[in-house]
Order: sequence, then C-alpha cells, then structure tokens
Amino acid sequence: MPGPNPTTPPEVLEQQSRERQLRQAESLIRVRRFLSGNTLLQAVARERAEQLRRGHTVEHDDRHHVGQLAQAAACYALPMWARDGGVPYLWPWRASEWKPSVTSAWSGLAERRHELAKAGALLLAEWERLDRLAGLESTDGLGGRG
Repeated sequence: MPGPNPTTPPEVLEQQSRERQLRQAESLIRVRRFLSGNTLLQAVARERAEQLRRGHTVEHDDRHHVGQLAQAAACYALPMWARDGGVPYLWPWRASEWKPSVTSAWSGLAERRHELAKAGALLLAEWERLDRLAGLESTDGLGGRG
C-alpha cells in the first residue's frame, strides 16, 4: 500500500485518518452487535446443542472424515426449488435421514430459518472436526474441547 502523498496538506491527511478510524470503529460496532444479539448465531448454537443431545457427538462427527458434514449443510442451505422436491442429490447419507423443515414452496419463514440453523450447526460441527484433526483447541463453547 503506497504511503501518503508528500504534497497532501496535513489537515487532509488528518481528516483521512479520522475517517479511516471512524470506519474501523463502525465495523467493530457492527461485529459486536452481530455477535451479541444475532438470532442466527443463537439458533445455530441451539441446533448444535440439540444435535449433541441426539447423540451426534464429536466422536460421531469425527467418523465423517470426507466432508459429509459440510455436504449435508449445503443440502439444508439449498432453497426448496433447488431440491427437485425430494432428497438433494448431494445428501451424503440414507434418504431416511433427510429431515427437511421446508417441505413445500408454501412453508413459512420459521421453517426456512430452522433449516439454515441446521446448515450452520453442521458447518460448526465440520469446523470443530477440522480443528480436532489439526490438533487445535476449539474455542466456541458449543461442544468443542475448548
């Protein structure tokens, strides 16, 4: 990144610096709001806790070592029109294990959000699995070792 133009007046440089700091502060505020009150993150955490309660433990997740967790997450993230009305082609497990919340184009917002929470929880499980594979400590507090 090039340095400041030596011909730029100091007051302009100072104004640019203040604007840059303001953008950084606004970005930090948006991130904090997102993390503190985000219903998506709360829904993902609840769904991940439910998965763990149903027996989808870290040991269970570790057996899915060729990307099945991420693949299943992608299937739940697919909109209804992309599913061909049944089990998505990419679904990594038995058809009987496909449990969509959205079953028609007329399903509601709550059902669609639940599917996105399932997708997020599966991505979280895959993230944690990769951390364990790399010998890293998870810091999420949602079933990881951290």
